[in-house]
Amino acid sequence: MPRLKLTDAFVQGATCPDGKAQEDYRDIASRGLALRVSKTGRKVWTFIYSVDGKERRLTLGRYGRKADELTLSKARNEAEALRVKIREGADPARDRDQRTANRKAEAVDSVRAVLERRIRKLERDGRREKYIKDMRGRFNTHVLPVVGNKPMAHVTESDVRTILDPLEIKGQASTHNRVLVMLRPLFKFAGVPDPTGEIEHMPEKTKDARFSLEELAKLWEAIEDPESKIHPLSQYALKLAMLTLKRSGECAGAAIGELDRSNLIWNIPADRMKGNRPEAVPLSELALEQLDKALASPFRPVDETEPLVFFPSPRDHTKAILQPSLSKAFVRAKYVAGLEDHPGTLHSLRHSGATLLAASGVSPFVVQALLSHSPSAAGVAAVSGRYNAYDLLNERRNALITISNWVMNAC
Repeated sequence: MPRLKLTDAFVQGATCPDGKAQEDYRDIASRGLALRVSKTGRKVWTFIYSVDGKERRLTLGRYGRKADELTLSKARNEAEALRVKIREGADPARDRDQRTANRKAEAVDSVRAVLERRIRKLERDGRREKYIKDMRGRFNTHVLPVVGNKPMAHVTESDVRTILDPLEIKGQASTHNRVLVMLRPLFKFAGVPDPTGEIEHMPEKTKDARFSLEELAKLWEAIEDPESKIHPLSQYALKLAMLTLKRSGECAGAAIGELDRSNLIWNIPADRMKGNRPEAVPLSELALEQLDKALASPFRPVDETEPLVFFPSPRDHTKAILQPSLSKAFVRAKYVAGLEDHPGTLHSLRHSGATLLAASGVSPFVVQALLSHSPSAAGVAAVSGRYNAYDLLNERRNALITISNWVMNAC
């Protein structure tokens, strides 16, 4: 390691000797300062000192005249400042390593990093892809731009209010509450105090989005009305949703192999159910008729090899109808039925059918089972639901037959 009094001219022309990867030129005019020159021509200032008999090296910066670089004069000033700190008992290299470790720790425990770990756990636990996508979208839009890089333990109530206040000001109660509900478990997951305890949910304005029996009859007729311009396969899928009270996405993804025609059962596998539980759905004759019409549709290719009941078009029969497509079709049916101002949506068919059945005296346990809700939703203790394996198949079948009778009589 050559020792010499460095000059601007020498530093500017310094090179690395042939056969070496790098060379250090120590400055005798500034104790500890050295210029490291690599074989590629890169020049970096370093500071060498000893603590407890051990030599340590600290990188000061690149040589140059740009704002983020160091000339010889600036490097000597940096070295002098470090010598003062060392005389006062500091260890610059150790402090640098600690700062680096702190930054890495903060990155690991940042809101962004904790969210990713939480999502990976939800995926392992089998949480629905739709929920995870919704969670990621809400965090990307509302949470991460505010506190994404902040350590989870440092997030304060003020930070959370900074996230939620704009939503409250805009009157977006549903989004406000959804973000809050998704954010709270993240603190427990990270093992840090939850600062959201004093933050309340916004009251949500609700409208009666249920359809009456007369309105359901109008919708039934409007679905098949040419003016609605609904594809026949979408018509059958919409009617199946009305007759079974299943979610539109569950109906849209129906597969031929799920149908047990001899027993009038539609077996939906767990991976297509919101609750991740398989379900045997009893079919009324009218519901089976919709499935038969779909299977006999002239739009179905002759060489059909895919097991889907419904599909968007003969050109794309390997994919199920998308749920948003059914929702748009339902909006057109509402318009033809004269219900364009009604707040109900396609999902409201479930609420409407459940309400009508409950009003007719059907047991709440049967209604909740039809909606694929857990037994506790009907007031059954969790332990009772765990040991009671009876699926109310006959009771559910009778209730769905009641719905089909209502539809046929009303039409």
